[in-house]
Amino acid sequence: MRFILSGRREAELNKVLQRSDSCLALFAAAQALKFGHVHGVPPYAYLKRLGAPSSLEWKNLVPAEPWEAPDLILRQAPAPQSVFRGSVNVNDIQVCDILQVWLDVSHHPSRGQEQSELIRRKVIDPLIRGKQLGG
Repeated sequence: MRFILSGRREAELNKVLQRSDSCLALFAAAQALKFGHVHGVPPYAYLKRLGAPSSLEWKNLVPAEPWEAPDLILRQAPAPQSVFRGSVNVNDIQVCDILQVWLDVSHHPSRGQEQSELIRRKVIDPLIRGKQLGG
């Protein structure tokens, strides 16, 4: 589901992310985890279950028209148990862990290959070689 955020974008995004069944995902998650590389892609958030939004719960989310650039993309988590068990808390919001980000961005058409390569080089390869991150 693609949305335009009415009101203050950052505040409205944080409201969505404060829900217990939501998790920041893809490129925005990479950025929150300090492994961001791609900019300009709207933030994605996973929900455990994507249902019909109620008017009160989603009052500041306006569905984006096909020609409009969305401010937020909500998706049902592809594997909710895996996504939410592995998620980490960053500044009081749940964020997909770096391995989930790597899996999710690797086939994304907006420079996903570049982002996944950076994560592979900086996180996955050192883990496989038994090295400490950042070293």
